[in-house]
Amino acid sequence: MDFKKRFDPFIIFSLLGLSVFGLMVLFSVVCNDSISIFYKQFIWFFISFFLFIGIQFIPMKIFYISSYLLYFFSITLLIFLKVVNRSPVERWLDFGIAYIQPSEFAKVSLILALPRFLLSMREKRDSFITLFVSYIFVLVPFLLIFLQPDLGTSILFLIILFIILYLFDVKLINLFILITPILSIIFSFFPLFWIFYLFFVVFVLYFSKVDFIKLLKVFFVNIISGGIAPIVWHSLRDYQKNRIISYLSPQKDIHGYGWNLLQSKIGIGSGGIFGKGFLNGTQKGLNFVPQQHTDFIFSAVGEEFGFLGYLFILTMLSIILLRVLYIVNRIKSKYTKIVVYTFTTFIIFEYFLNISMSSGLIPIVGIPLPLFSYGGSSYLTTFIMFAIINRGINEKDRYW
Repeated sequence: MDFKKRFDPFIIFSLLGLSVFGLMVLFSVVCNDSISIFYKQFIWFFISFFLFIGIQFIPMKIFYISSYLLYFFSITLLIFLKVVNRSPVERWLDFGIAYIQPSEFAKVSLILALPRFLLSMREKRDSFITLFVSYIFVLVPFLLIFLQPDLGTSILFLIILFIILYLFDVKLINLFILITPILSIIFSFFPLFWIFYLFFVVFVLYFSKVDFIKLLKVFFVNIISGGIAPIVWHSLRDYQKNRIISYLSPQKDIHGYGWNLLQSKIGIGSGGIFGKGFLNGTQKGLNFVPQQHTDFIFSAVGEEFGFLGYLFILTMLSIILLRVLYIVNRIKSKYTKIVVYTFTTFIIFEYFLNISMSSGLIPIVGIPLPLFSYGGSSYLTTFIMFAIINRGINEKDRYW
């Protein structure tokens, strides 16, 4: 195969566009006092790009064959991190020359492994055993990451589960049943609303012609899930509780976690349509947003580049999505099709979550903005996802 033909121009253009823009924003945020952060991210860009090129020479069948091994390896790293780590809040393994965050690589391995399992159960995709094992695939890394504690990243694993099950045409009523216990945990903090929600669940199941025994099981699972909500709440760290409280009423925590959210919204809103210009942001210049180079870097995008900055990100993501939607039905391998779809959807979802978090639309759960937020592991895994998307597109005519 011609070397140039290995790279889809739409994927490469979008990836490089987001990467360069991300590096510009990061430079603007840290240039005054922490320029070393930018240099480190710049090095990660080159490492990631060379890895992107290397992956183009690996057949998708290799990812399929090694998917379980990669999954168990990532779980082993998460267990090792929990065993050897003395600090209750550390999430990185120290390899001397760099810190690696195993949870980032666990996302990639799950997206490669779970479709392989579901393909082996394609005739029984709606069976209890299939859905149960799929849950176990996700539950193990979810719990290990939740206990680090890293609430934001652990939630992403639940999102991956529902994306993949949906793409495998699991019945919508089964997806609804899977998500009801999670919603019960959330709604149980509002007792009256939770009671109405339970009636709603029964109503939907009844009119979906779910058998009575299954309906009772789902009902009692929701009762139990709502009952353990106080236990879940008390298991959260103080900073996680404060993030939820500050989301519901940031003005009550204006000197704590609510400060980040309020200042982020001020920065985004102050940019207007065209922004204040590159390097001209005042929110970042006066350190109004703490640690802006990580979770809240989108506030710098809004302040310096305004709505046009958001529009640029949206345009790059739209190019990726439209390209995948155009080409994906021509991919002959079911496994490759699902993996490409899932990586694409997941990347876009991460952007949506971070931007929504920075804008105050959802609670602050600590999800980075891909290719913008500082972090080598996140940067590397995002490039890996793009690389596999590109590889899958170029293997569209290969069936195995």
